[in-house]
Amino acid sequence: KIMNNWGWKGAWQVKRGRREDHGGIDATERDGMTVYQELQGKAAKELILDMLAKLDGADASDASSDPPSSWTNSYNGYDIPYLAGAESLVPFARLVTFRTCYESTNLDGEFSALKVDIDKTDFRYMVGEVEAVLDGASEEKANVQAAKEKIEKLVDLISCSVEEGSDQSMLAMGKLEFFLINNHRDHYDACIKSGVM
Repeated sequence: KIMNNWGWKGAWQVKRGRREDHGGIDATERDGMTVYQELQGKAAKELILDMLAKLDGADASDASSDPPSSWTNSYNGYDIPYLAGAESLVPFARLVTFRTCYESTNLDGEFSALKVDIDKTDFRYMVGEVEAVLDGASEEKANVQAAKEKIEKLVDLISCSVEEGSDQSMLAMGKLEFFLINNHRDHYDACIKSGVM
């Protein structure tokens, strides 16, 4: 569990992007949508530790559950969670997000399975996303494509920033990407060079 300065408890979360084969073009570049798997709690911790073990060549499962004496539990004055075996992870950004969530009140409607989130950050950036959550059984390519088509249709309906008839894309920059470009350009450039972003 994660505890922060306000007493909020949460769980570790990892979003792992899924690259789809589109003739060498990443799916995000082609249609502006990202397909990812979201892991929370124990599954997220296990994935993090497994990835670190592969990088470090060590078995993180033997790690103590208590932080080492050198561990600092704050970043810029804010609490950060401890994950045994992941001591090599260090914070590089702190984002405060104020989120407003929307969903259809028509449970039988075309967009009933979609959610719209609008995020405003403490560094004056605002971005929205339309999301379809598919369970493991629904992750077949046809179901993913059908969800993408519904998302595209809803975005077209609610879009007010692109002129009619324009070929301009609705691609938005993510919060972390915007933050790094404007605050830690060297870190952003390293992420681009390594293919992480």
